[in-house]
Amino acid sequence: IDHHNHPGPGNLTAAAWSPDGQSFVTGSLHGNHKLCLWGIDGEPLFNWNVDYRVQDCAISPNGKRMVVISSECQIVVYNYETREEEYSILLKNKMTCVNISQDSQHMLINMANSEIQLIKIDNAEIVKRYMGQQQGEFVIRSTFGGADQNLILSGSEGIPNHRFLFY
Repeated sequence: IDHHNHPGPGNLTAAAWSPDGQSFVTGSLHGNHKLCLWGIDGEPLFNWNVDYRVQDCAISPNGKRMVVISSECQIVVYNYETREEEYSILLKNKMTCVNISQDSQHMLINMANSEIQLIKIDNAEIVKRYMGQQQGEFVIRSTFGGADQNLILSGSEGIPNHRFLFY
């Protein structure tokens, strides 16, 4: 097993594999490599010089987009192929994690205020908001599920062994 040491101060807050399995992206709250693309040999391939702190990131299964959420309540969508920023939006509440659907059309954003938002990646339109699960001390990572990925699955704090299934 090869080990990769992240340069600079701070710990990693996010990591995402490229669909081809030949590289990965890491995110951090501090340092010069807050958002960096690495080869599987551990060498940096590209460094996005961002001024925000990376909370989480995800690369679309088709390899065309990367979604990054910051601790400053910002969603940033990049064209993963050209490495250019496509757009960013500022939300009112802190986000904890992001997931992208298998068809690469939607992002699922978990919010610290116990809300999940389903958002179209192409235009940042909020498709649906899901409420009910609780998130406090721990990060709850919701995901897509079902044969057509038309279900949202989520855990919850506060109620032991409680799961949510949204449709």
